[in-house]
Amino acid sequence: MAGDDVPRFRNRSDSVSRLEGFSDTAFGFAITLLVVSLAVPNRFDELLRQLSGLPVFAVTFALVATIWYGQFVFFRRYAMSDFVTVVLTLLLLFVVLFYVYPLKFLFAVAFETGGITFQERDVPTLFLIYGLGFAGFIYFAVALPWFLIGRYQARRSRHFSGRTGGVEPRGRES
Repeated sequence: MAGDDVPRFRNRSDSVSRLEGFSDTAFGFAITLLVVSLAVPNRFDELLRQLSGLPVFAVTFALVATIWYGQFVFFRRYAMSDFVTVVLTLLLLFVVLFYVYPLKFLFAVAFETGGITFQERDVPTLFLIYGLGFAGFIYFAVALPWFLIGRYQARRSRHFSGRTGGVEPRGRES
């Protein structure tokens, strides 16, 4: 059948490491920072004003959740907690936590909610800030895991020559 030769990963375990737990807490905090408002509105017009920020929250929540999911999958597959992995994970969390507000601001401008105003001359700086954050996300959420996976595979191949490092083709036993 088509696709039978596609490799399938086996998770390393279902237990949560301290690094993964800390990361989950930081992502939870980042999502908390995105919440429209912590105060319960007293009037209906305040409720409507808060609800107008829902699209901004949804988009930024989806972006942060996508990054969290990538890290979740990474830690499920690779039990890595060496110094380099810890430092790079902390840098990813720094980027996520720092860029939550610029992301929220950018999408509030895009959805024209929240009463945000800025001058046209500020647009290049806004996109520079956003671009740096996006580059950080891409580096730490995409390039970094591939680098670490390469290191992990190289380390495993030195110890277990002939093994696939957790990747087994379907229908084949090792």
